[in-house]
Amino acid sequence: MTKGTEAGKAYVTLGLNAESLERGLKKAGDKVSAMGKRVTVAGAGVAGAGAAVLTPLLAATNSFASAGDKLHKMSLRTGASVESLSAMAFAAEQSGTSIDAVGDAMFRTSRRIANAAQTGMGPAARALKLLGIDMQELNSLSADEQFLRLADVLGDVEDEAFANQMGFEILGDSFKQLKPLMDEGGDGIRALMNEAGELGRTMSTEDANAAAAFGDAMNRVSSVATGLKNQIGAA
Repeated sequence: MTKGTEAGKAYVTLGLNAESLERGLKKAGDKVSAMGKRVTVAGAGVAGAGAAVLTPLLAATNSFASAGDKLHKMSLRTGASVESLSAMAFAAEQSGTSIDAVGDAMFRTSRRIANAAQTGMGPAARALKLLGIDMQELNSLSADEQFLRLADVLGDVEDEAFANQMGFEILGDSFKQLKPLMDEGGDGIRALMNEAGELGRTMSTEDANAAAAFGDAMNRVSSVATGLKNQIGAA
């Protein structure tokens, strides 16, 4: 075999090997590209699954923090326990009203009862006397216990018009909104509060305090972010 023939054969062999190598590299590249797409799709799926799990958890956390913070502040304002207020919230919902309305009524009514006990004067004092309620004894109870005691007494009044008048004189304008709840009577409200406990609707003071602390912490974080934004804007 001449050197020319050998060189030609080597050239052809090299060319064939180069073509095979190119085809092999292209094939390998296609596989890598396809694998990359699958990984991307899988990653998106994992991210989507993570978001699907995380989103309701964050929503639950925010809901818990909001409800707990509200009950915490309402407890401080009225003197009623968080446990009682959270159970009362369920009773209020079942009667078509809200814990906000109940909390406001408790706060105002406890002030009227205290004034009646101290002075013996005013619409509330008159109504309590007509209903035969010991004002000093009533004044010694917590706001939620006062509310239940009034529901007991008003629920036993057969004359509905008279009961409504007494309710207005003691609870004020809030009586109109709370009447469906008061119509349950003390025992009916207590039954609903017990049901709230069975349904897991009650919240402990410890949980409410934690929710309030969480809300305060998030407010501080938001304040820091706002302050930083203001400083950047000023600069």
